[in-house]
Amino acid sequence: MKFQLKLKKLEIIILAYMLFFLLVILSNNKFYIIFSLIIFDKVLLSQLRFQSYFGIELLSIPIILLALTQGPLFALLFGTFGLPILDILRWILAPPVHPTSPPLIPNVGSVLYGSMGALAVLMYPTFDLLTIVLVTSILGDFLYSIGMLYLGQPPNIISHIINIIQNYFIMQLFIAIGFIKFLGIV
Repeated sequence: MKFQLKLKKLEIIILAYMLFFLLVILSNNKFYIIFSLIIFDKVLLSQLRFQSYFGIELLSIPIILLALTQGPLFALLFGTFGLPILDILRWILAPPVHPTSPPLIPNVGSVLYGSMGALAVLMYPTFDLLTIVLVTSILGDFLYSIGMLYLGQPPNIISHIINIIQNYFIMQLFIAIGFIKFLGIV
């Protein structure tokens, strides 16, 4: 009797990510650990296809953490140019249902993510991380809404509210479990 193992594309992606994440954890490299969170959003969450309707995204927190560990210029450049490059993975593995911009080209969202990271570094000596997350999330969602209006698309206010609350609780969780301390931020 032959044993056949047939995996679907999503299962292969999840297994590959789990192997990637294990190697990242074993490397103990802060940049790679934060980068793996970004990959999680770009590759795995994009497979769900409904996450953008509900404000579910995991890029804000990693960009802030990237900025606080690597500096504001790195976060600005990575957000603006690195995230569109990573969109290639998303387009290959899960072509968007409603594409807003092609990969490799910086868009409103990527510029805002980079700017959020740079702003976080400027705020960090004065404000705590939870305040920084709230301010950058509110400002980022507000500016994103203006950008979408400019491009002729209506903003999804409910998803922005969910996103702000989600970012706040994710940062609270990262603080509570010691992840922020592990990264050397606090």
